[in-house]
Amino acid sequence: MGLHKRVLIANRGEIAIRIAKAAKALGMESVAVHASIDAMSLHTRMTTHVRPLSQDGVGAYLDGAAMIDVAKQMDCDCIHPGYGFLSENAKFAEMCAAEGVVFVGPPASALTLFGNKVMARSLAQSCNIPVVPGSSATLSSVAEAQGIGESVGYPVMLKAAAGGGGRGMRVVASAEDFKEALERCRSEAMAAFGCDDVFMEKLIERPRHIEVQILADAMGAAIHLYERDCSVQIHNQKVVEIAPAAGLEESLRQKMQDDAIKLAKAASYVNAGTVEFLVSPEEGSYHFIECNPRIQVEHTVTEQVTGIDLVATQFQIAGGASLENLGLADQTNIAAPRGYAIQARIVAQGVGVITGYKEPSGSGVRVDACGYLGYAPPAQFDPLLAKLICTSQIGGSLTDAVTRTLGALDEFQIGGLPTNLAQIRAILEQAEVCSGDARTSFMTEHPDISIMAAQPPSGDTVGFLEQQATKLMGPGSRKATVPLESHLPPLELSDSASGVECPMAGNVVKIALVERARVKAGETVLVISAMKMEAAVPAPCSGTITALQGVREGDDVIAGQIVAAITPDTGDAEQDFVARDPNETWTLVLDEVKTLQRLAEERLAPGSTDPGVVRQRSRGKLTCRERISLLLDDDTFQEVGSIAGFATYNEEGGIEAFTPANHVGGWGKIDDHTAIVCADDFTSRGGHADGAIGSKSRYLDQLSIELQAPSIRLLDGSSGGGSVATMVPQQQKVGESDAQESSGAIKAGRPRVTGGGGSFLPGHLGSELYTEQLSTVPVVNVLLGSVVGIGAAKAVLGHFSVMVRDIAQLFVAGPPVVSHAMGYDITKEELGDWRIHCTNGS
Repeated sequence: MGLHKRVLIANRGEIAIRIAKAAKALGMESVAVHASIDAMSLHTRMTTHVRPLSQDGVGAYLDGAAMIDVAKQMDCDCIHPGYGFLSENAKFAEMCAAEGVVFVGPPASALTLFGNKVMARSLAQSCNIPVVPGSSATLSSVAEAQGIGESVGYPVMLKAAAGGGGRGMRVVASAEDFKEALERCRSEAMAAFGCDDVFMEKLIERPRHIEVQILADAMGAAIHLYERDCSVQIHNQKVVEIAPAAGLEESLRQKMQDDAIKLAKAASYVNAGTVEFLVSPEEGSYHFIECNPRIQVEHTVTEQVTGIDLVATQFQIAGGASLENLGLADQTNIAAPRGYAIQARIVAQGVGVITGYKEPSGSGVRVDACGYLGYAPPAQFDPLLAKLICTSQIGGSLTDAVTRTLGALDEFQIGGLPTNLAQIRAILEQAEVCSGDARTSFMTEHPDISIMAAQPPSGDTVGFLEQQATKLMGPGSRKATVPLESHLPPLELSDSASGVECPMAGNVVKIALVERARVKAGETVLVISAMKMEAAVPAPCSGTITALQGVREGDDVIAGQIVAAITPDTGDAEQDFVARDPNETWTLVLDEVKTLQRLAEERLAPGSTDPGVVRQRSRGKLTCRERISLLLDDDTFQEVGSIAGFATYNEEGGIEAFTPANHVGGWGKIDDHTAIVCADDFTSRGGHADGAIGSKSRYLDQLSIELQAPSIRLLDGSSGGGSVATMVPQQQKVGESDAQESSGAIKAGRPRVTGGGGSFLPGHLGSELYTEQLSTVPVVNVLLGSVVGIGAAKAVLGHFSVMVRDIAQLFVAGPPVVSHAMGYDITKEELGDWRIHCTNGS
């Protein structure tokens, strides 16, 4: 038959580009197709010809009849389906054959067989290939599923019988979970594959996911191109793939390779395919799970270690070539893998416009991608932007390949769009990945990585590229967003209503919203499909649906779109609150805050027996809160950092005691004018402060600048400096101290110290802040006691400093320090009361 002349590529994105390049290398012409939303996708610029499709969205690429019509109009003699969409659709393959257009892939019979996972399991069993225990047929009801689940033992995995790619899969831990899980699996399977049949398998704990690449021709010959390790997955979606699989016991590896060829021959398989297994290394066992009758996303790593172009080989076999014609007559013609190759899937983690784009390059670095500057990836499709493939030197180790991949990640710039680049780096830095022993439970075992959000670019190279992009495009350009808008008018909410909000952009696959109907909080009212997964949207509260936006199943929605209004009826809010788990709300935190605030206020309340407060009152002095209350207009004080301090907790997590900060501050009104006010509490810890309290004081100074409000400091004590004599225990000789850091609430005679002392020393003087404050707003210092240390420094950093007769003193170091240094006793009045400072002219 020979090679075909022109191929229609029934796909989009990076795989369509990959197919176009392979066709061009073979001297073939290519035709790209696209939905209207994909008109600006890169694959439409990489082919000989391009044609639009009449449908839009995902449906455009699932319309087999439309694909064949375009193929015939463009005189295409073959169609390459890529992966996903129509690639495993047996009916489509039959339609191609009926119209005289060659389907580049296995025959319809093989698609039918392996498109039904239950039939594939049965074939594997007939070939004495081990399979995972599970159902022998598709599930017909929840009751049947529960019965089988009890027999094989929980947990189990529900799987779509048709298709793959991680879609239509759910783990079920108990019989009670079947109803929701079965419904979601069937819905995802129907949306992705047009068939909602689901079967069940026992969940294998912590396996490795190993797959064998096979090639077969129409003459009955079949070979393997070794295996790939695809164990690192998120929601059953492969993220990092490696070829060959490291650390496998050689006899186990050989058995899987032999079984893969055995299965291909038993199925009369033709073209490229992948036979997948779950491996339990500790038990030395493996189980067949499925055969993917198409090119895989991760075919690239096999190409890198074997030197065989799999897509080109697909075209050649579809053109009638035998493996012998291609120099691949039997397994002895296949050289051993040349080192290791790693593929990292770079995906979009949200919507946006790419405002900066540069792929890494260099020896052993390959990128298959569809991104470019200005591209806005449509949210309704697979979020894959690029595949980064890095190969070790010939004979190199897996560690070499990991190191090369990490280096390439440092050079990969994708600006303006949240991606998983940082997450990929975190994955590759884990020891089990570098040693080749990652399991499918990797993300569960590393929850910090699994929930890692997109991060801004880091590293010198990408940082430089981002900087240059900002200069060229303007400062506002880095915040470009996708021009996504709903075609429906926004829904206005009344003051009493809560909105049902779409958490992400996607396609509505199920809607259970009926105006005037009653719903309960947490009840699923909407299901959105995005990035190959379905997300159930719960009702935010109980109540009656009082307004609808008019969204229907099949409509596209955007993140934040309000599709319905729910108005709580009498008693609904109270019932919802009682029904909620306190651990899933802020209730416990808010209760703790209230307790700490209460303890702080009770300490200074009238009748308080706290020793420091009693001593303050015995001197005829007010507490810090009383001073603030007298200074400000009634009920205007807004406190900052009300719970700064130290608390002691009991074994149940309850608060036993609390020592509040020695610094109280915030803002309020004086004769109806805003002012920043802070007051020292010398009764708390002798005025001693730590870094948090120092930051609190600095924040209040900054706040006065931002609000353009005068700052009034009511100084009493060290104002954060602490007492050297009190805070540092006596030392017999240099370096000797029994100082230890205490924890919890501060008790009398047990100061909080760390080694040589616990006083807070800022990392810098803050001169710039004080200079700005003094040049911007009025600053008034009122000395209401012995002001020492940092407090003394603050006392002179103001426009006005007022000392109160008979009770105020000002000195840098107190009498104990002076007496020790000078050798004679001195009182605090002699050292620095108002008379001294007036005499000195200060």
